[in-house]
Amino acid sequence: MRSVTLLVVCLLTLLACRGTPPSEVETTDAESVAMQDIPEPELVKQTRPIRLFFADPNQYGLRVEVRKVFELPDQTAMLKQVLSTLERGPLGDLRPTVPPCLSISNVFAVDDLIYVDLQREDARSQIGGVEGEALFIHSIANTALAVYPKQHYRVRFLVNGAEAETLLGHFDGHQTYTFNREIILK
Repeated sequence: MRSVTLLVVCLLTLLACRGTPPSEVETTDAESVAMQDIPEPELVKQTRPIRLFFADPNQYGLRVEVRKVFELPDQTAMLKQVLSTLERGPLGDLRPTVPPCLSISNVFAVDDLIYVDLQREDARSQIGGVEGEALFIHSIANTALAVYPKQHYRVRFLVNGAEAETLLGHFDGHQTYTFNREIILK
């Protein structure tokens, strides 16, 4: 009985110390203006247009789709965000270049080289032969290199965290890729 009484007294004391509920507190005009002037975090306010390279539906080649993404201060996080946006596919009439059997599991940069680690769900994955694989490679390489064009010049692909003889059966897994202007349709 004594512990119950003590508990009730503690609860009543806590309730009494709460004071006026926030909904009942009146603010002056100066206070309400000051609360409105609180800046949003810079990360939320700053967006940046990026160029994503998707396949043209009518002819062989890539076309650009421009979108806005949040400007992230960390280059690796920014590259991951951009390539994740590419992986989700186009918003318009263009065609995706990253097939469902593949995903981009990691991205990181070392000096002027960007590494893109692909997660391949099935070792027998096909993406449309040589042309489909070329569109896939150059879509990712061009998109990644367009993010920081003065800092990164090459892309190298890893498959399931390691270097591979071929990416998907046609292109050399040890090769580095540069920005390919020739594959972009005008």
